[in-house]
Amino acid sequence: MDNGIEKYLSEIIPKIEQKKCILFLGAGASISAGGMSWNQLLNDLKRKFNKINFENDDFFQICEDICDTFPYNRNDLLD
Repeated sequence: MDNGIEKYLSEIIPKIEQKKCILFLGAGASISAGGMSWNQLLNDLKRKFNKINFENDDFFQICEDICDTFPYNRNDLLD
């Protein structure tokens, strides 16, 4: 196996085992499987966490805002 791949796997596998890793697939995978689009996901997050005044549609910023804004936390986001 390529050394670069081995190094990557040695870093990522422990994170997966410790449940500190989330897999995100593109909309092409989720939509064709009956899942929601990126915009639907963002809108659902904004609707569910409606006590937060989101200033943009940056997914990672929205997730960070949810984790950092009382009364919500990371577990609420993961649920």
